[in-house]
Amino acid sequence: MPSRIGIVGGGWRASAYFEIAKAFPAHFNFVRALVRSQSSADALNIGRGIAATTSIDAFLDSENFDYVVVCTPSSVTADYIVELANRGIAVLAETPPATDLKSLDHLYSRLNAGARVQVAEQYRFQPQHAARLAVAQSGLLGTVTSVYASVAHDYHGISLLRSILGVGGEPITVRAETFVDPVVATLGRGGWASELEVNDSTRVTARISVPGRGLLGVYEFNGEQYFSPIRSRHLSVFGERGELIDNAVHYMRGRRRGDAAP
Repeated sequence: MPSRIGIVGGGWRASAYFEIAKAFPAHFNFVRALVRSQSSADALNIGRGIAATTSIDAFLDSENFDYVVVCTPSSVTADYIVELANRGIAVLAETPPATDLKSLDHLYSRLNAGARVQVAEQYRFQPQHAARLAVAQSGLLGTVTSVYASVAHDYHGISLLRSILGVGGEPITVRAETFVDPVVATLGRGGWASELEVNDSTRVTARISVPGRGLLGVYEFNGEQYFSPIRSRHLSVFGERGELIDNAVHYMRGRRRGDAAP
């Protein structure tokens, strides 16, 4: 039997979940949606065949969800998480679940004991990144000492960088700056741009160090990198015995043949 799923939100992020459910109907079934406007509700009813409402009481009435996906702006996500989780409903929340650290702490303080909440931080589990992370953790490169990550924005990029360096939630020192990166508009969420217009996009660079560990992370990203064919994404990992550059791995296997053992 497919999971019976509710969803809060009906925008661009939610559409990805709808497409997954469409591709795997034996596993996922969106039975009801909660959205902000009646026009969005009508669009989901007609376009997706999902019963949608603007009332949270109607959303929860008589439904026994296996879990609810929350795909809303970060400014309101925490309130929906608390409302649903404290009713005993399992929640899968899109990132970020709150706008900043203070808001995140406030979110956790409002949850009942035993609340079931998971945040969909996906980058470490994407097949390409998972393979890179596996190489970094395998010992093939020796001890990993530095990482250059230009693959995702903000918390996504930092999460991947922390995972590769193996620092988890340890305190880090961050020094960052932004600069204007003029680039011709190409692809976006709405498809190809109609004109070759130069836009002033923003690139963020940051140097991340781990006190007492001798580790270095360099974060760099421009939002254009998600879609643009002229702003590529890159990841480099450096260890004592080798390196990983995007999809290539170079490492030392051992002594040169014919050399005497020590």
